[in-house]
Amino acid sequence: MPVTKGIGNSDITPIKESYLVKVLKIHIPIALNVINKNKNWCDPNYYFFDLNAGSGYNNEQEISGSPILFLDTARNYVDSKFKAIFIEIDSGIHRELSDRIAQRPTSKNIVVNIHHGDFSNVMLQYIIKPTKYGLVYHDPNGIFNNKFLENLFKNPSMSMLDVLINCNSQAIKRNHYAFGTETLQEKLFSIPKKNWLIRDIFGHWQWTFLLGTNWQSHEKFKTNGFHLLDSPIGQKLWKTICYSATDQEIFKDSYQDEFKLPYSSWQEYTNSPYYRKLRLRRFNFANNICEQCHANKVEHLHHIIYPIIENGEVDQLNNVIAVCKICHTKIHLGNEKEIDIVRDVSWK
Repeated sequence: MPVTKGIGNSDITPIKESYLVKVLKIHIPIALNVINKNKNWCDPNYYFFDLNAGSGYNNEQEISGSPILFLDTARNYVDSKFKAIFIEIDSGIHRELSDRIAQRPTSKNIVVNIHHGDFSNVMLQYIIKPTKYGLVYHDPNGIFNNKFLENLFKNPSMSMLDVLINCNSQAIKRNHYAFGTETLQEKLFSIPKKNWLIRDIFGHWQWTFLLGTNWQSHEKFKTNGFHLLDSPIGQKLWKTICYSATDQEIFKDSYQDEFKLPYSSWQEYTNSPYYRKLRLRRFNFANNICEQCHANKVEHLHHIIYPIIENGEVDQLNNVIAVCKICHTKIHLGNEKEIDIVRDVSWK
């Protein structure tokens, strides 16, 4: 996505902002209903944490940004309390946002805090009791920070907050194939949310919204372009944003199997169509010659790191090596170190 003065903008930006408003109009009344039913033990405010707030206005597209869109939406709920926390790391953009909000009419029911700094540091002051309800919005110019979100939602006072991620899936795939970084599956499923919804995909970089929630009812989201990740449409979208075109063709018959995650046992996983095709592809990549000794024919897959199948993890091509039985035995006995793994396997 092009970046102007630290703010991302493209033809996709208006679509993103319109979907954010749709999410807020659905999410706010649902959360307020939960808050009203649990006033005795939860915070009475609806919290909106904008981790990458920006300036509040996109000059290139001439549209309001997420902070202004939230404030405009929240003003419609005059009998409810809101706390809006806007975080911006760029000092100049932070000043611009502060000036823009200062010039707007105030609302007695909305408390606004604007912070300059890294969101991982700023958010520490909010990890206090009581339990909070609301939405964490993460819209980075690059790749989302799943480690931060994982740790945030493990805290009891923050665990009931939902999260909306604007995800650049193409960037995640490219980094994974080039440098062996985390896959989108690994990143998303590390965040402790019971249910995930995915929005339709837009643009060359395959941007999409991913909504993580602990709620069980999602009908209103489904009617506004979101799909449960394990639904037929959700699976199709998930396949597109997780895998390269080459991988999609090779594994096209085994995606349904992958969505039975997590597997109940290691045996079920290694007997699955997904694993069998992964094994065949790595063998083909090695030309059926052991990648350790470069002499014997391949017989086994050696795992660099074993996937934790009970957490829904599966192997990726750069986490396995095609080896012969002799080399595999030597590696596990500690008599021989595994080779440096070949990262760029997406083209073969």
